[in-house]
Amino acid sequence: MANNLTQEIVDHLDQPAHLEQLYQINQKEFNSAFFDIYPSINHSLIAQVWYHRLKYSTSKSQFGNQKDWILLGIFALISALLMQLPRIFHLQNEFYYTRNIGFVSFPFIAVFFARKQGFSSKTALISLAILAISAIYINFLPGVPSSNTLILACINLPVFIWILVAYNFLGNDWKSSAKRIEFLQYNGNLLIMLAVLLLAGGIFTGLTIGLFKLIDIYIEKWYFDYFVLSVLPSIPILATFLVQNNPQLVGKISPIIAKIFTPLVLITLTGFLAALIFTRKDPYNDREFLLVFNIILLGVMALIFFSVSEASKEKIGKFQLTTLTGLALLAVINNAIALSAISFRLYEYGITPNRIAVLGSNILLMINLILVAKSLIQICRGKKDVSDLKSSLTSLFVYYGLLLLFFIFFLPIIFQFK
Repeated sequence: MANNLTQEIVDHLDQPAHLEQLYQINQKEFNSAFFDIYPSINHSLIAQVWYHRLKYSTSKSQFGNQKDWILLGIFALISALLMQLPRIFHLQNEFYYTRNIGFVSFPFIAVFFARKQGFSSKTALISLAILAISAIYINFLPGVPSSNTLILACINLPVFIWILVAYNFLGNDWKSSAKRIEFLQYNGNLLIMLAVLLLAGGIFTGLTIGLFKLIDIYIEKWYFDYFVLSVLPSIPILATFLVQNNPQLVGKISPIIAKIFTPLVLITLTGFLAALIFTRKDPYNDREFLLVFNIILLGVMALIFFSVSEASKEKIGKFQLTTLTGLALLAVINNAIALSAISFRLYEYGITPNRIAVLGSNILLMINLILVAKSLIQICRGKKDVSDLKSSLTSLFVYYGLLLLFFIFFLPIIFQFK
């Protein structure tokens, strides 16, 4: 969709009325497409006028139209109701929240993007069918005590629903590397906006409870049980709404965070791997340490994805390229240690659902890391351009989704829900 829009802008550059019509249809998509193509058309007076018009308009905060806010209010009310269902129908909190937490926010974000993409009724019904099947399946899984497959399904289901959000975000451009990079950038911007909103919410909560305490009214339990629990799921929806309507709000913060934390994490990870050699910690025989080791690896991977997606937007500096390459190579070494440890545990202690899940995840992450590291090395050697990072970073998106499907729907059956 973005590539088609870019070409249409170029083809109708001398037709101001047509350009205005394209702009009014989808202002954000037009802005993105125009700024991508502007360096090649900046000789045109019409292009220069549009550039300064869009640059001025995107510097102001946009809060959407009335219909958007009504939709946001409806989403917030429904998500609040979903969070209060255990209290209304006397359901067990542990049963309900562990199985359904992914359904209280993410489906509404998916609807938001589907509406933006102008999906057909058929496509929308497919998304709804996937959500309905997932909800029925997870709630009818047998509650076997200490079931590893149930825990795996509950952990991976919210991630799977987020894949559905990605599908709705990508729309007809789901094969486009540039659009996938845009989704990764949205994830980074969303996290930053979430942090800001949660910090503001925490300050508001402290002030509210403190004010009532001054008059000897203690509202903590009621406040958290009803207000906080009801509002929390609407925060990601609000954050998405703000980020999509105001990309400039966090658009300048994300690259700064990437540039600051990439070298810091590189130094920390180097020190960690060096210290690992001189300590008695052993990921081969220490299960808890291996779990923490994998969590650290996932955090490093997330930073690499975030940093590379930000770097792919612009010309990357030599220092940033060097630190990214070093971090990617260290992550490959980290993943190799984790893979060897989990392979050893499989051989030594036998097959379990958790070990299969960790092994499958690490293999896919390793492939992805090798592709990214290879691209970064080739860029360092001048054999590739920064734009080539996009395909190496996002080429395995579909396989992540298939792996999640396996963990959620097939592992419990294979291991007889144990």
